[in-house]
Amino acid sequence: MRARLLLSVFGLLLVTIACTPATTPPAAPAAADAQAKYGGILNLRLANGDFFDFDMSYTAKSQPNPKATSLAYNGLLGFKHGPDIAYGDLILVPQIAERWQASPDARTFTFTLRKGVKFADLPPVGGRAVTAADVKWSLEYWSRTGEFKGKGLPVGLFDYMLEGLTRIDTPDPATVTLSFDKPFAPMLNYAATVNLPVVPREIYEQDKHLKNRLVGTGPFQLDQASSQIGARWVFKKNPNYWDQGHPYVDEIRYLVLQDDTTALAAFKTKQIDIFSPTEAQGEQVKREVTEATVLTNVAPAPQTLYIGVSHPPFNDVRLRRALSLAIDRNEFVSTFSGGKGGWAMAGAFPDTWSQAEIRGLLQYDPQQARSLLAEAGYSNGLDVDFLMRGQPDLITRSQAELLQAQLKKVGFNLKIRITPDKAAGTKNLYDGAFDLIILTAVISADVDSFLYGRYHSTSATNYSKVNDPKLDQMIEAQRREADPAKRRELVRQATRYLNIDTTLGLVLYNGMAYDAYQPYVKNFYPRWDLEDVGAADIWLAK
Repeated sequence: MRARLLLSVFGLLLVTIACTPATTPPAAPAAADAQAKYGGILNLRLANGDFFDFDMSYTAKSQPNPKATSLAYNGLLGFKHGPDIAYGDLILVPQIAERWQASPDARTFTFTLRKGVKFADLPPVGGRAVTAADVKWSLEYWSRTGEFKGKGLPVGLFDYMLEGLTRIDTPDPATVTLSFDKPFAPMLNYAATVNLPVVPREIYEQDKHLKNRLVGTGPFQLDQASSQIGARWVFKKNPNYWDQGHPYVDEIRYLVLQDDTTALAAFKTKQIDIFSPTEAQGEQVKREVTEATVLTNVAPAPQTLYIGVSHPPFNDVRLRRALSLAIDRNEFVSTFSGGKGGWAMAGAFPDTWSQAEIRGLLQYDPQQARSLLAEAGYSNGLDVDFLMRGQPDLITRSQAELLQAQLKKVGFNLKIRITPDKAAGTKNLYDGAFDLIILTAVISADVDSFLYGRYHSTSATNYSKVNDPKLDQMIEAQRREADPAKRRELVRQATRYLNIDTTLGLVLYNGMAYDAYQPYVKNFYPRWDLEDVGAADIWLAK
């Protein structure tokens, strides 16, 4: 990872740059894209089944829903992508806001909206202009503050991204000021997350939620009539899109292809244009689809082992430490990423700790693990519930089986429990009804989303039900620190406490991310959290 990731996620370094007025987008392709063509259909894969809910505020959300919302909606800010941006870079750029400014104490944030931004000309919104009132309404809805406070709505899934928000002022239609009761260092990065978009209130006023309909400011809008559940989801070019000259393609089709082998076959026959193969398939694609370009990067979102720490047996720190000591992380890296991945820490980004530091802190010691198991009263072994949600894919099952084999060597007997369907498994996950589960960490915009979002006692996505007052204080301290260097050190302290001192969180490994695309796909530059694949900039040379 380059230094820009660390600097941009740990503080307000980019504020001075960001306050410079944004340039007006070109009305035609930029010089680098002088040969760009308009038109065509971009075919993508939907690997996790159909879209099922477009309201990011309700609990139990998961893929693939952000792939839809990121096409249809925009946030105040975004993150830059392009040929000069590394896979792990997070560099703020304007979206609906063209300028922004943070107070030195990180308690007040002012955004100036771009002129001419409109919602799509679709019912019930009708293509009206976006104003500061829309920003205020949206952020109050996501955070359950303002007019939504005390209305009996479920806790907002991402309300922690606006924690401490006390007031939103809109002195004129183009200005929005957010005020917090305490310093809130992650705010600017969270203003760029797909989880806090600007949405129209008309849908909510009719439906009392945002689950079923999408009408936004984004480059593509959902065409329900052309979509077919179980087969395809169609998004049409938005003629109201504010970024003039974009998008290039007329339509995006998400094809529902849950089986990895079927998806690979579809890529080989050019039925899909961009493909993100699993780690197991990545090298196969390189060998078998030689005309395609295949990009490889270490994935910042690690394979995370969530531990049910609120109930026996893992409310005992000795057993959690034994668990960590029993995991051979090198075997995970070798097995699933061909030795190209890396070790990782729960709650941290790849640049929070160096590989040498992590390998010094985390150890593989089966003998000590057996001793701790015996000390805790389980010298004859311990049965452990391992949760799988619905029918797991091959990689998930293989990861579970490797973990099962490793832990068996020290006396942990993993009993793999597969729920009847994913919904039942997701309920178990949010209820904390498991001993262990492996999930790819869902990280959004800032290291805080991993640390606070998964391990603070009040977070709705604290699957492990961690409730440690000292850890809470450490997590909160990094949120309040506006100085990037000081904030980074606070994150290091918190993640050391989380992974080493208490072993309340564990990671198996950082894997590899593969992105493959056909030779006629132009202007595709993947970035690790880019849910919409940068679709507005892609054009097709065919």
